[in-house]
Amino acid sequence: MQQEQSAEDIRINAIQALQPTGEVKRISYNGSYDLYDVYEVPLQYLVYNAHNGRIRSLTLSYESQFHTLDAQNEQDKLVIEQFLYDSAKSRNERTIESIELTGQQEVGIITKDGVIIDGNRRAMLLNLINLRKGENRLFKTVVLPDKLIDKKKEIITLETSYQMGVDSKVDYNPIEKYIRCKELKEFFTVDEIARKMAEGTKQVEEWLNILELMEDYLNDLGTPETYTRLEKREGHFVDLHKYLRSYQGSSGRQVVDWNYTDADVQDLKKAYFSYIRLGVPVASTRVIARPANRNGFFCYGDVWKDFVKDYKKILDKTEDVDFDLLISTNKNETTAELIDWVDKKWKETVEEDLDENLFYYESVLGDKLKKLEPLRLLKRAKSTLFQIDLDILRQEMDDEKRGLINDLEGRIVSLKELC
Repeated sequence: MQQEQSAEDIRINAIQALQPTGEVKRISYNGSYDLYDVYEVPLQYLVYNAHNGRIRSLTLSYESQFHTLDAQNEQDKLVIEQFLYDSAKSRNERTIESIELTGQQEVGIITKDGVIIDGNRRAMLLNLINLRKGENRLFKTVVLPDKLIDKKKEIITLETSYQMGVDSKVDYNPIEKYIRCKELKEFFTVDEIARKMAEGTKQVEEWLNILELMEDYLNDLGTPETYTRLEKREGHFVDLHKYLRSYQGSSGRQVVDWNYTDADVQDLKKAYFSYIRLGVPVASTRVIARPANRNGFFCYGDVWKDFVKDYKKILDKTEDVDFDLLISTNKNETTAELIDWVDKKWKETVEEDLDENLFYYESVLGDKLKKLEPLRLLKRAKSTLFQIDLDILRQEMDDEKRGLINDLEGRIVSLKELC
């Protein structure tokens, strides 16, 4: 009795039976830079890569709410296609027009068993064109000699070079690069990740640290790995990471007027998280913590302690949400819908008070800075004067310098009259 072929075997055999088009593409794979034949593969023999770096925040968020995506499952395939389309809607329609006019210009890369390593979006658009027009367009691609499961490290290296190379970063969702770095750490050192992503080592280290902060935020909200909640919030976390690094190090102590503790820094993080969740613009949240020019609430003990005390009173009006319980008791609603509902209720409860608290203490800080400005200028003037080398000045004295000294002497006389 003949054994029935698996779906994977059917794909492998169908792809192996294809004839090359005559076109070739040079790629760097498995330690060598070689020419590979290009084939035109029927779309039914292709499998989307659910771990595609361009939509990883979407697929991870979906999986945290529902189930692990299986690109060979018809329903999950539709979910992945929707993510691919939504990730670049306006560009996708332009690409469809280009494909219809001139055909597929960029050659993709697939594994031996049809998993798409580079070209998921193009394959999705070809499927869409075929559906809309009743056509049977094929996917132009090179075929790797291995399956993803057999050469995962090497194939991920190849995928990263195409998806996160210098020329491709412009159309990448900002959050995806953070997730990509984390997933690459399973196989590579930070230095190796930096080279593969065409970035500096320090930049990759910073992205990994910022992602930890983002994940702290998601854990605080009770929705770990729901990365879609980070959309349009990257700038907040970049700023907050910089501020926390300053205050957790020695440099932060030099710009504050009080002896804060680790618990105070944690309060700072929690308060910042609340204003991120509220959707306050990046520029408006900086006043909470920025150390530059001592222009943040946290720089002044009296301002900070009053601000955070009032902030905590406002948050006391809210209740923690057990999402597992909420999901189990609302089975007709998706997790995404429940998250939106919870966030809406939370905002209705605290938005007005949190906004008022932020604006009020911004005015308090402004008043304090006005009062401190003369002292700051006096200290700067003193520091500048003591940097002058009197021996050199004495040797180079001229009328201009004498005039400046006389002006300073007159100003000092006026200042002394205030004492």
